[in-house]
Amino acid sequence: MNKDSLINKIYVKSPFNKNHSKSIFNRIFELIKGSVKENNFFEIEEFGEFSVERREMKVIADPDKMSEILLPPKDKVVFKPADNIIKSVNLGND
Repeated sequence: MNKDSLINKIYVKSPFNKNHSKSIFNRIFELIKGSVKENNFFEIEEFGEFSVERREMKVIADPDKMSEILLPPKDKVVFKPADNIIKSVNLGND
């Protein structure tokens, strides 16, 4: 599923028109992004949590130039699904 199909599902199952559904969807994700940026964390109960992890500087090899490259430290947003989501995805995969 992608963004447009999710917006369409909101539109079909709500009293709002398609443009209003799209505005609601976009505003929700703006709030999530803002919270992750400001607080380094955002949780939706029974869905999962977004957090920011710091990646330290890393040295990698450049085989073409026979040298090393320093990758600067950076922040990475990660998502950890809630246990009930993991269980529902893995249900029947034994």
